Amino acid sequence: MQMKSFLTLGKSISGELISIESQTSGKTELTCPFCNAGLIAVKGAIKEHHFRHVGDTCKESLNKLPEIPGWDHFHLSVPEHLISELQQHAEKGTPSYWGQKSRELSEHGLLVRDNFSGNWVLTEAGLVITGQLSLAKFSEWFRQILKDRIEFKKQAVADGRLHQAHLEIEAWRQQQILTATLYLFQLELECGVVIHKIGRTRRDFKQRLSEVACDMKTHHKQAVKSSIVKTITNAGYAEKYALWKHRKSKYEAGTHQEYLKLDAASIRQLKSDLTRFENSKSPFDQDERFISTGRWRYESKRIASVRNGISKTVKEGSKFGRPTGTTKVGTNQWLEQHKDIIDCISQCNSISEASKKTGKSLSTVKRVKSQVKKMNYFARTQILHVESE
Repeated sequence: MQMKSFLTLGKSISGELISIESQTSGKTELTCPFCNAGLIAVKGAIKEHHFRHVGDTCKESLNKLPEIPGWDHFHLSVPEHLISELQQHAEKGTPSYWGQKSRELSEHGLLVRDNFSGNWVLTEAGLVITGQLSLAKFSEWFRQILKDRIEFKKQAVADGRLHQAHLEIEAWRQQQILTATLYLFQLELECGVVIHKIGRTRRDFKQRLSEVACDMKTHHKQAVKSSIVKTITNAGYAEKYALWKHRKSKYEAGTHQEYLKLDAASIRQLKSDLTRFENSKSPFDQDERFISTGRWRYESKRIASVRNGISKTVKEGSKFGRPTGTTKVGTNQWLEQHKDIIDCISQCNSISEASKKTGKSLSTVKRVKSQVKKMNYFARTQILHVESE
């Protein structure tokens, strides 16, 4: 059952989602993502900062947004007694023996039999809960979690089980953390104490370092020497887990969070973990680029436009596809129609250059090049030998 909550996101005229933290108190030009009603920013000293509707508040906006496992929490919705069991064994360093809890842990996807030794070992989910999974492995695990969530919500929206705004908010949240830069800063106080800060930013990280140093100088009332230890672009999604891994070394500076006080061995381990993560991190795939570049914002309009075009075409009695009698792709006749492309790719082997020279689309050039390669025709005379017959 979802708990009642406050609305903290509004939608601008252009369709952008805007956080309450960027607004000043009072009436705004934003609307509710769920019902399109006008919004008023409420930023008092007691209640959580939130938006209030102009008029009646829609029920949809009062539902607490689903948390993202591996970001909002690290219990992964596992029963508390099993988490306690995992933590105890992690501290003892004896993960191969689980006793009577092994079956229940296995049913929750936290343990699996090792094919080589026959022992029970922690799965990636189990290692995330205990904070033992490396950042590199966490990256693979969590990025798949994010993609699965988008697919699930797409299907739920298509089936009418979920409001479109839930998908948009999920995509917006993911874009914020996927495109942020992960950083590790070192701050040395005048008294000799060294603390580190793990965080993420979508702004210039040097400016962020200056802000962090200023915060620490104000809090400790002494000079602070600051430096950048590591920055990793498009890796903000690993921030919360990196802090979870080193939660025992958490250092609180008043209201400021995300600080660590590490010994020499721990900082070496953290730096090594970050380096392996950076070196192994794969580029975003097509699904992740769809989110990170913001193309998700226009997806509903694109789908509506396509459906409208199809409906209009059907009503007019037109047909889809290539006209009857069009030369089939891949035949000798089709290749002969694109002799100019074949000449270009045999000389420069560049798709973009061939497209510019022939005035034909990139997709056509790609198809021709692919077919030439597929048929193993490397010389124009071989491809066009039918001319001499």
